[in-house]
Parts: sequence; structure tokens; C-alpha cells
Amino acid sequence: MKRYLHILAYLAGCHIMVLAAMSIFRLVEFVTLHSMMSDTSGANPLTAFVKGVWFDNVMACYVMIMPLAVLLITASLGFYPKVLRKVAGWWLAFFYTLLLAVWQRPIYLILPIFSRISIPAYSDGLVMWVSLLAC
Repeated sequence: MKRYLHILAYLAGCHIMVLAAMSIFRLVEFVTLHSMMSDTSGANPLTAFVKGVWFDNVMACYVMIMPLAVLLITASLGFYPKVLRKVAGWWLAFFYTLLLAVWQRPIYLILPIFSRISIPAYSDGLVMWVSLLAC
């Protein structure tokens, strides 16, 4: 039982730290770009911030699925090497860094890059996918 609690505490700590970092990035972006918001939209900035943090949490949970499953299954089988914890740490570090890099890019910087791709079957879908990522 102690192994499970150790695994869950480690993974929950990583998850909370990433959510805090993403929330700080969202807050800084909101403060710096607040002057660009129009008053005619009628949208509530607090609701948008909460939905953004909720989306960050969902994406961070997708990254967490593999290490959580592998570590809990191996702990259930009595196999708990340090190498697996290190691999899980590297997995989380790589994919959380990727999340921070992709989700914090403003859409007006990403769309011009993908709109010039000249593959007709994929260019519209790629632009739509990138615009969905930046919401």
C-alpha cells in the first residue's frame, strides 16, 4: 500500500506543479493582453480563465495516463524499480514541456505558418486543428 501512495503522491505533485505553471502563464498572458480585449464581446474573463485551466487540466491528464498505468500495474505485480520512476519522470518532463510550449503560443503567431502549407487536403484541417489548440 505504501508503494501506491508513493506513486500517487509523486504523480499528483507533478500534475499540480504543471497546472500551477500553466495557470501562471495564462494569468500573465491575460494581464499583458488585457488591453486588446473588446468590451463589446460581453464575455466574462473569469469564465474564460476557468475554462482555460480546465482545458489545461484535461491535457495534463492525457499526459499522465501512461506513467500512472505503468507504475500502478508494475507496483501491483511487485515490481518497483527506480528506472521506471526515472522513465516516468522523463516522460512527464518531455510531454509537459511540449504542452507548455504549444498551449502558450498565441494563435496569431501560429496560423500564418500553417496557412502557407500547400497540401490542399490537409491545410484547412491543419489550420482548424491549430486554432483549436490555441483556444
